[in-house]
Amino acid sequence: MERDAFVLGWYTQTGAALITIDATNGAGAPLYISLDPPALIERSAAPGLAATGRTVFLAAIDNQGRVHLCTTSVAATAASFSMIGPSADPRFSPTVMPLNDRIAIAWTDGQSGLMRLQVGLYSMQRRTVSVRDITPPSMGGAAPTWVIGAERPTLAFVDAREGVSPILTVELDAQGEPGSSIVQKPVSNLASPPALAVLRTAEHFVAGFTAVGQLATSAVGMVNFRSNDARPVPIVAGTGYGPTHVTGTIVNGTILFAGDAHRGPESNTPREIYIRALRDGTLGTAQIVTGPEASASFGALASSPAGTIALAFRTNNGIAVQLGRFDPAR
Repeated sequence: MERDAFVLGWYTQTGAALITIDATNGAGAPLYISLDPPALIERSAAPGLAATGRTVFLAAIDNQGRVHLCTTSVAATAASFSMIGPSADPRFSPTVMPLNDRIAIAWTDGQSGLMRLQVGLYSMQRRTVSVRDITPPSMGGAAPTWVIGAERPTLAFVDAREGVSPILTVELDAQGEPGSSIVQKPVSNLASPPALAVLRTAEHFVAGFTAVGQLATSAVGMVNFRSNDARPVPIVAGTGYGPTHVTGTIVNGTILFAGDAHRGPESNTPREIYIRALRDGTLGTAQIVTGPEASASFGALASSPAGTIALAFRTNNGIAVQLGRFDPAR
């Protein structure tokens, strides 16, 4: 993408859509892409999205649990999906990354009733190179996400259990072939279904995750992989009930997390999003995003090389995007 622009993708009633948002010139025209059959929006996590230069990669899951891939341009006026894999659990977003002349996509396979992690490699023409189940023996694999800031392409995922759930990482080589999985840290009281955001800088290697807090409330926690202290710290303390989400980005070397916060105890209460910066191992004061309709949830946080931050989130009637700058003094 350009130095100060972003691409946003979301599901529609007939498929998916993409839009480019420039920090100076605003939003372009949306590109609508058909998906047959379309996703069940109310039961699905967001599609997976990546961009390099002016090329955009969009991974989606239809209502039969099949994975589809679209490769297109930010200037395109038409695009299409290709079905690339079966048996994806739509509660978890697929995650996509271009690797040299290949595209790597990871998704959660729930066909057997046990959550397993699949990684597919595809050519730029969307032809299958390989599809591999990389779930470690005697474990599960769910909620894949790329480690933001990692020197090499690295997937993070969780072996989601009712008690203690290990968070793992696996590094991919230059050809996209995965190595051995490494258990980074176990966490307890993981939400169901869980959401995960993992980020790495020279100073920190941390994960944000959705959790069950006190009195079974919904919370968002953070765990430090480099600390001997296994106790998580709250990004958002539990105040209400219902599913929540966590996302993160790195801007000017600083890790930012964004997590859902309930504004009341009921599951249908309006929500807001807390954005917190990690400095010297400590999370700063939350900057609160309430949204244009006094409701904001399920955010996606990103930053541009120019230092602009974009937060896309759900509102009561659609999707909104808020742009801003990171103030390192706050």
